[in-house]
Amino acid sequence: IFKVYDSDCNGKVTFNDILEVLKDLTGTFILERQRE
Repeated sequence: IFKVYDSDCNGKVTFNDILEVLKDLTGTFILERQRE
């Protein structure tokens, strides 16, 4: 199930992977620093 979120295919869901998911979900609605 986590392979979907592992954007760099390293076998782990990292902080950066989660940020990518949040970008996809929120678009421009939330600023970058708010996501972090």
